[in-house]
Amino acid sequence: MTSQNFRIIPYVNPKSGNQSLRVTGTLNGKQVRQNAKDMTAAVTIKQNLERQALNMTPLPSVTTRLTLAQASEAEAAFHRLTGSPLSLTKAVDFALSNYLPAAKQIIVEKAFALFKAARKGENARADTLRNFSRLKTFIADHGPSLVNEVLPDTVKPYIFGKGSKVNQRNQHSMFTNFFNWAVAEGYAPQSPLLNIKSITIDRKRPEILSLCQVLALVRSARDFKDGVCLPYVVLGLFCAVRPLGEMRRLKWQDVNLRINVVNIDGKLRARRTVDISANAAEFLLPFAVKKPDFIGSNWRKDFAQVRKLAGITTWPQDVMRHTGISHHFAEHEDENKAARWAGNSPDVIHAHYKGRIDDPQDTTDFWSITPATLDNIITLHAKAA
Repeated sequence: MTSQNFRIIPYVNPKSGNQSLRVTGTLNGKQVRQNAKDMTAAVTIKQNLERQALNMTPLPSVTTRLTLAQASEAEAAFHRLTGSPLSLTKAVDFALSNYLPAAKQIIVEKAFALFKAARKGENARADTLRNFSRLKTFIADHGPSLVNEVLPDTVKPYIFGKGSKVNQRNQHSMFTNFFNWAVAEGYAPQSPLLNIKSITIDRKRPEILSLCQVLALVRSARDFKDGVCLPYVVLGLFCAVRPLGEMRRLKWQDVNLRINVVNIDGKLRARRTVDISANAAEFLLPFAVKKPDFIGSNWRKDFAQVRKLAGITTWPQDVMRHTGISHHFAEHEDENKAARWAGNSPDVIHAHYKGRIDDPQDTTDFWSITPATLDNIITLHAKAA
């Protein structure tokens, strides 16, 4: 049955007298006539009839010992290899040589639920639990797949598809954690991340606030909404507490103003004790009675307003912490002491914070900022400028 069997011919409707189109031909031995209101509709009807005729054309006879289901699967495999340099035989040989069955089979969606439950049972931090959302799209797309059948090319788009290099590195880390757990549980023989390298990030030297910016920030934090953001600013500047990861977990019970230390759960659960400078303690003491949250429900809006009032338009990542570490190193000139205080390695301190403060007087003034001296120091710097 060829396309010439179906034709579009014009004709006049005997009832209305209007010019119309008709598609005619033979389908499966029967005469077919269908009317169309315009040429677009007529072409569509003609193509549909041709497709039906083609489907009725007998397929070539092939002798095989395969069952109908096996033959269908083989045909589907051939179609999937279209455009590939592999023949079906080579593809099968490769699969037989490299396939590693899992001890236990489980679908991705169920395995991920067990993974989250296991991490919660291990008292994982809230930040870690929030990071599970990084796999949300992957789980939605591949939830019904078996864990041991997830391939590297399946995972790569969810790691490197979009976002910054930092985001891609974090994606890689989350996928690695999940599949390493799956391997340990016997759900996969090896992780699809095994040969997928993570992103390497070239770290720039951290930016810091000038002393004038520090003074303006502390003053605006003091004056805005009865100092709602002041403890956050003081701990970030004078104790180098990481702004979100550590500050979100921090409670007033961790801040001991009797001996002036703050206990922090650092990376890899390694606790560190940070000395609270004398000037920081003076700022914190009035808040130790009411114990407001260091990061409240309106924190983002409030802190954005504090920065605006301070005239600080750009806000580099961890800039308060970097400023505090730079002044700590400038004061003590001891990279080991600064590393213990900041929760970093001595090499990082030496590479990133040495020589950041040009004027030693700025460091002296930095550690002299108190509720009582703040306005005087601001006045002195304004006159000097």
